[in-house]
Amino acid sequence: HEGYAAFMLDSFSGRGLKRLCAGSAELTGRMRAPDVFAAAAYLKTLPQIDAGRIAAIGYSHGGWTLLTSASTERQHPDVSIRAFIMFYPSCGGFTKLPGSTPILMLLGAKDDWTPAAPCEALARSATAVGRSVTAVVYPNARHHFDGAEVRRLTIVADARGGLGATVDYEPRAHEDAEKQVRAFLAT
Repeated sequence: HEGYAAFMLDSFSGRGLKRLCAGSAELTGRMRAPDVFAAAAYLKTLPQIDAGRIAAIGYSHGGWTLLTSASTERQHPDVSIRAFIMFYPSCGGFTKLPGSTPILMLLGAKDDWTPAAPCEALARSATAVGRSVTAVVYPNARHHFDGAEVRRLTIVADARGGLGATVDYEPRAHEDAEKQVRAFLAT
């Protein structure tokens, strides 16, 4: 429809994992980040893929993974990822974001699982040193705001090591996020 090919990377099954909601010690963003570059290197070998126009999109744990990928891109000079798009990543623990690839973060102001504030601070600090980082914060959105299958506010009891967190669909945020992604990729 938009002219893009999609490749879904499964970093869980090959490691025997199904779910990391209770805690991510078994597979951190740093452990998973090389998968992103391995996938991009594979995509470069496919004749139907324009190797100069590869972007990566990650949701939640995948967004956290992309933060690490984006900050370690210089370690992978043979693999060019042209854009990183992160839906509600965990930005805690990141104080700087080295690299040059543009980043789009889509965040929920009411997200109690991966709060927006650390991502907003990271975006400001990265922008201040010349990296193109755009953080879009949706005021009424929670974690998984783009999950149309979620029909009401849902508590994920084992999230955050048993503290729990909420997920909820927010159609206005979802619609705008899709527009933001299309516009970001077009540039």
